[in-house]
Amino acid sequence: MRMFQESDMIWLANEYRRRRDSEPSLTVEEFAEEYGLSADELRAYMPELNEGYKRSVVVWHGTSRSRAESIREEGFKPGKMGKGRTFFTRSPNVARGYARRRAKNESDQPAVIKCSIDLNHYNDYIRPSSSVFAFRQECIDSQVVRGVSGIEREPRKKKQKRKDADAKLTDVAITFNSGCPGIAYWINSCLKLNGQSRIDENHEAVVKIKEWLDAESDAGRFGEVPDEEMLEQVRKYFPET
Repeated sequence: MRMFQESDMIWLANEYRRRRDSEPSLTVEEFAEEYGLSADELRAYMPELNEGYKRSVVVWHGTSRSRAESIREEGFKPGKMGKGRTFFTRSPNVARGYARRRAKNESDQPAVIKCSIDLNHYNDYIRPSSSVFAFRQECIDSQVVRGVSGIEREPRKKKQKRKDADAKLTDVAITFNSGCPGIAYWINSCLKLNGQSRIDENHEAVVKIKEWLDAESDAGRFGEVPDEEMLEQVRKYFPET
């Protein structure tokens, strides 16, 4: 059985959902066999397929780093500002925006918490919009937390970039929200492709890497993509390297 990292499993779960839209008869077992992994292992990343988890939702909560550390230890406790409610969103991008504002007000670093919440258990909630859950529970246990991602302050990023400038593969950084033009530029710059050998934003490798970035972003990742991860994707989808 092949060994997969968490980022691989998240991508595979999203890929199965995408494939199932066009191939309704495709089973988890068949898909897992294609990639050489256990179907049960894949199901762990798709709670909607598991009996007893049909009312679970994957949501994000934006906050400050210090509050995130407290939440990991003590769970979510509604504050006065939220009128006794704890808010979550289905969009990691929305959570990141709220985290930045919260951290700025508290002179702290932002953090985004990914959660899987069982609505059968935590059933005292309202839906202000289709993408927002506002829970009235006195406390939502820390066991719902599936991961915490932080954002470094900009000055630290710039300092690190100057320090490691010679070690960077290109003069541009790719983020998990980068578009196809930026991806194409990164590949051309990294592989030193010139003239007719250069690729454009419509190249198949660029499109595939963009799909991977979108899947990682949907899973809650943000900020700069490590060069080694980008290079791994380039080697996967651009066999000319």
